Amino acid sequence: MQKYSEDVNVNLSSLVEEGGINLQEELQLDLPRALLRHKFVEKQIKKDLEASKLKGIKLLVLGSGDSGKSTFIRQMRILSNSSTFGFTLEEKDYFKFIIFDNIIQIFKNLLLILSLVDNSLFEKFPADLIDQINNLNCRTDFKEDTFSKLKDIWSHDTIKFCFEQRTNFVEENVFFQDTAAYFMNNLDRFLRLDYVLLDQDIVCCRKQTIGMLETEIIVKPKKLRIFDFGGQKQYRYSLTLIFVALPFTHTHQFSRNYWAPYFDDCKAIIFLSAISSYDQYLTKEEEDLEATSKTNRMVDSLELFSSLINNPILINTKFILFFNKFDLFQTKIKTIKISDYFHEFKGHEGDILPQNERTAKSFFKKKFIDCCRKDNAELMMIHYTNSTDSKVMKKVVNSVIAIIFQGNVQSTGLMDDRM
Repeated sequence: MQKYSEDVNVNLSSLVEEGGINLQEELQLDLPRALLRHKFVEKQIKKDLEASKLKGIKLLVLGSGDSGKSTFIRQMRILSNSSTFGFTLEEKDYFKFIIFDNIIQIFKNLLLILSLVDNSLFEKFPADLIDQINNLNCRTDFKEDTFSKLKDIWSHDTIKFCFEQRTNFVEENVFFQDTAAYFMNNLDRFLRLDYVLLDQDIVCCRKQTIGMLETEIIVKPKKLRIFDFGGQKQYRYSLTLIFVALPFTHTHQFSRNYWAPYFDDCKAIIFLSAISSYDQYLTKEEEDLEATSKTNRMVDSLELFSSLINNPILINTKFILFFNKFDLFQTKIKTIKISDYFHEFKGHEGDILPQNERTAKSFFKKKFIDCCRKDNAELMMIHYTNSTDSKVMKKVVNSVIAIIFQGNVQSTGLMDDRM
């Protein structure tokens, strides 16, 4: 079971803040100084682990930002045949506010697009209304008056047109979550004080993981401890600099001691990569401070995957690679050419719209396999999925649990998809 609050429990970022360490400043420090200052965080991690010595089977869920890690874990809570399935009333109240926050962000983006598409209509909206929308708080403004204003804005056909054209404004740094259509199609249901939360609502909402979040699932008589690490670059800092990027000297031994409590005895690592993200870029907020050009989301995912699967600390660890958001990928390859973003795809059999699905799948699968040393590639399972589809995920979740508890891939039906 998870504890939900504005401060995620066992949150590395909050530990850093408590110690007077600024993560943004830390990125600019030289390596020896960074190592010394991270001793504080190391002590805090040891203290947290000592406080929770109850043993359980460890599963790590990793991936770059917006790959669907948290969605996958929520599905494990909902769909696993466990004694901790589902969410408490307290958690559901929390998710209501998160969903409202998602809706607020969608409206902010719509008004921004409107100012670009039809400034004359944009100017017809009262300035104080625009300010109110841009300053809404998902908790204090969760009330009928706010709902009425949002519904009124949504009633304009031009606003709906802006929503339909939302994918065309990436260059203007306007990004919508993948499940935006789900929320807007159900807007009347969400904008009610008495609306009843559905499991699918929780699955579709988006909340950025900051630091590290642990979820426990009890499948009697065993306990599964799932660790979810924030995938955005600024939250991956400790994972990549301290755990991965160091040379294999005595400082690397420090890095191993630092992360060993989480990675030692880890039964498996699930790595999620949003295969539909091949035409998307990290936002300015997600980029490294020193970045001089935009980073493709798929490239970012490949880099993180390579740094993990080839690290000696994780030798002999089973990797399950999920190409997530496969439904979006199937739609996207009909109209958006892969070769526009990955030039090496040009000339492939599938490099003609609509692109061949089998060829497109094989192209990205090979990229991930090529990241691995030969012995590591043999430890990897590959599967295509969509974390928001509960019907598909029911089989996936229970298969993953069977693999972790029994180690028997063949009996689960979740076969390695390398075709």
